[in-house]
Amino acid sequence: MGEIDIALRGLDCSSSKVLIGMDSSDDTAVYQIDSDKALVQTVDIITPIVGDPYKCGQIAAANSLSDIFAMGAEVATVMNIVGSDGCPP
Repeated sequence: MGEIDIALRGLDCSSSKVLIGMDSSDDTAVYQIDSDKALVQTVDIITPIVGDPYKCGQIAAANSLSDIFAMGAEVATVMNIVGSDGCPP
């Protein structure tokens, strides 16, 4: 069992409103809001691979957007967490 499995094994994410959750290999979660709408959500953590913060933001946004597009969803918001360790000079 890996470290992530150990850290997450105590979480109970079962709900009839969770359409796609931790039991799938998708990069997103899907939560049913009402009979017509569902929230497709993703959060990515990346380490900057370029020294330009603007370009790093573009790469991070493209990464999150691709997760949402892969689910066939419409983008409303995107959140990324960008770390500073290992930043290129």
